[in-house]
Order: sequence, then structure tokens, then C-alpha cells
Amino acid sequence: MPLQARQSKYTASTQSCFIALLPLTAVMLLEAHALFWGNRVLTFSAYWPLMLQFAFEVAPFFVAHCLAVRHSNVTGKLYWLSGFVLYPLLHQLLSLYWQAWPLLTMQTSVLALAASIAWFGTNRLAHPQNGRVGLILRRLFSLNSALLVLALGWAFAMAGIMNSVDNPMQNQPIKPVIELDRVLSQFGTFCVYLGQFLLMALMLLATYALNRYVLIRKILAKHGMLAFCAAFIISLALLTPLFATVMIHLPLNAASDAPYSTLLPSQNRVIFAPANYHFMFLLLLLSTPIILAFERQHSDTRLAQIAEQQSQTELKLLQQQLNPHFLFNTLNNLYALTLTQSPQAPTVIERLASLLRYTVYEGQQPRVLFSKEMTYMQDYLALQQIRCGTRCEVQSQWPEASHYDWQIAPLLLVNIVENAFKHGIEANPNPGTIKIHCQIEDNRLVFYCENPFLLDSQSTTPGVGLENLQRRLALLYPNKHHFSSVAEGSTWRAELTLELS
Repeated sequence: MPLQARQSKYTASTQSCFIALLPLTAVMLLEAHALFWGNRVLTFSAYWPLMLQFAFEVAPFFVAHCLAVRHSNVTGKLYWLSGFVLYPLLHQLLSLYWQAWPLLTMQTSVLALAASIAWFGTNRLAHPQNGRVGLILRRLFSLNSALLVLALGWAFAMAGIMNSVDNPMQNQPIKPVIELDRVLSQFGTFCVYLGQFLLMALMLLATYALNRYVLIRKILAKHGMLAFCAAFIISLALLTPLFATVMIHLPLNAASDAPYSTLLPSQNRVIFAPANYHFMFLLLLLSTPIILAFERQHSDTRLAQIAEQQSQTELKLLQQQLNPHFLFNTLNNLYALTLTQSPQAPTVIERLASLLRYTVYEGQQPRVLFSKEMTYMQDYLALQQIRCGTRCEVQSQWPEASHYDWQIAPLLLVNIVENAFKHGIEANPNPGTIKIHCQIEDNRLVFYCENPFLLDSQSTTPGVGLENLQRRLALLYPNKHHFSSVAEGSTWRAELTLELS
């Protein structure tokens, strides 16, 4: 591989690895800051030693995730299992005898595992998914599902943190640490906390649903910005005191005797405090562009699916135009041979059957082996030479057999050769020569065809076959092909280059 190609491949791989590490980095930074805040020593000198030690202990997660991204085969899966399964298990086993990694907890391992799984799940959605698995993945990683998971995770985390402290509302601020043994020993209290935070999460999700499905879809999309702003203000004015009233009567807030220890944004018992309205305003304001971005992405995806369906329909129509045209020409050839009772007629019938078999079965596939396309081309040329006899000489050069494992869209090259026979040999009263040169360099196919050209009997406008070819190339190989077909004096030259898969 050339040096420039290797550098380009290395750069692309590095960029993909960097992007893949973003979710894991975000989760691990939040976990590191939670540990830092829990130490209660919030100084710059204490910040960096803790961060560096935490980075060292979670480094195997990053290495395993990056290697799994670079290797999509079985090797990548083994790398991933070693980092996210074997490493935490080994740590738990060694921690029974040796406290070497004090910052690496089971919570950290679970968060890292969840971030990695989330990345690979969303990355898989970048490619079209069919069937039940694709439908489940699309629903699982939609905006609604993501917010639901975040809300549930927040409720469980807050319930665990509150349960880990005695009288949490009277001992603010509390460390953002979950003690699992205390959750299990005081599971009833944990459930009481969990129910209250689930109710708060439900109110946040209800606000999001109102903004997305009523304010944006029903009012903004259909009635414009003025109606949306008015509905925005009405929702803010009505929802804020309603939600504040519900929250102030939660057991966590009702049991607190301190006037400034509540879960309201205002941190007091004043339902109509400006801070409560500020919080609701920011919640609606910040969720609006996020919702609009996902709505735009959803619309773009639907439009892309419609365009893909239209392209497939057009390809089928073009294929249907191609096959009868070829069959018509071939039957004319056979008809001419049978009139003269030529002994070559059985050979023509045999080759015709082979060509039709390929056209009917392989011609409907999106891609075929290049070796099959070459066999088809050579059979076609042999059939045409039987018909034309001494009126036509074909000079052809084909790639070596080592290149036949590439794949190509079927029945592309025959259009060019068919056009050469139709306009260069059949329309010419004089004998002519068709020159065909086909080669493959790396994954690049170059196909060249040259045939005689009569200015007084042909126009310089390409025929229906070449027009179909150009349209098929635009649909099948966008930005990956080049086709030219021009007359130069008494010669017509056609050249096609495209990237094989």
C-alpha cells in the first residue's frame, strides 16, 4: 500500500477511535468528579492526583473499547470482553487480598460497560437495519428511550445516594456515593426514596412530552412562532406551581423542618418563588433545540428511505428496459442463422440459453462476482462473432484471473459493447474492428471500447442503452465512477472507470 494511502487510513482510524471514546470519556469524567466531590477536599492540589490515579485505573476500559472499534471481527470482541468483563472480575478477585485500585468500584465498571454498549448500539444504527433486530435497536436508541433511561438512572442514583446518608435533607450537601450494602440492608427505605424520585422524573418526562408532541409538533409546526411562544408562556405559568405543589408535599420535603432544605429549585417552601419559574423556563428552553434537532434527523431519515425506495424502483425499471432490448437483438441473430440453416445455430442456442440464464438470475442481483460478468461478456462476444462472421473483428484484453474475486453490478459492461455492435458494425456496410480493453488496478476497473463511426449514418447522441447505463451508474456508483462516450473522427470511443467492491 502506498505511503499516502497508509497515512490516510491511519488518520481515518484515529479519528473514528477518538469519536468512539467520547461517550466513555464523558461517563468516566462524571464518575471521577463524583469521587472528587465526595472527598470534601475541593482544592486544585487534590484534584489532579485523584484524576490521574482514576485515569490509570480505568485505562484498560479505553484501550479495550478502542481496539474493539478498530477490529470488527472476533478479535475485536475478545479485546472488548477482556477489558469490560475480565478486567473488572480480576480487580474484584485481587481486591480481596490487595487494595491496589481503590478508586475502581463496581459502579465505575458498570458505567463504563453501559457507555461502551451504548456506543456500539448507536453506531450500528448508522447502517440500515432490517427485520426485528433493526426495529428494536431503532426504538431502543430513540430520543424517547434515551431520556427514559436517563430519567430512570437518575432516579435510582439519587435514591441510592439519599439512602446512603442518615437524614439526608438535614445533612446537605451529601457525598454523591452509593453504598450498595446499605441499599440492600435498608431496601424498604431505598424504595421509598426511589418512588419519590421516580415521581419527579415522571414530571420532567411529562414536560418534555408536552414540549415535543404539543408545543412543537402541533403548535409550532402548524401555527408558527407566535402561537408557539404564547403556548410556551402559558405552559410555564401553569406547570410551575402545579409541579412545585406536588414536590413540596413529597415525604422528603415534608419531613424536613429546615426552611431551606427542600428539593425545589428555590430550596425553600415558597411555591411561587422565581427560582422555580426559572428552572421550568430553562427546562423548556433547553429541550426545544434538542427536540428540533431530533425531529430534523427523523425527517431526513424518512426522506432518505423514500429516496432509496425510489432509486430501487428506478433501477428495476431500467433493468426491465435492458433485458428485452438484449433479447430482441439476440433473437434477430438466431433468426438470421436459421434462415441460412447454419450449423452454428445449435451453438448460438446454447450460448443464448446461458446468457438468458445469467440475465434472469444473476442480472437481478445488486452485485455479482466479476468472474461471472466476464464469462457473460465473452459468451456474448462469441455469439456476436458467429453472427457477424468476417464483417467484424474483435480485439479484446481481459484482466488476470486473480482479479476476478471483485464484485460489480451486473449487465453494465454489455451496454457499451452492445452499442458498439449496433452502431459500429450493423450500421456499417464495411468490415470493422471492435477493440475492448479491460483492466483492474487495486479496486479500480477501467473498461475501454472502440468501434467504427460513420458521420453520415449516425448522430453523436448516445442511444437508449447508453442513457440507461449512465442512469444506472449514477444510482449504483454515485461519485465512484466516470463514463465518457465521444466520437473522434471515424472512431467512437467509450471509457468507463468505477470502484469495485
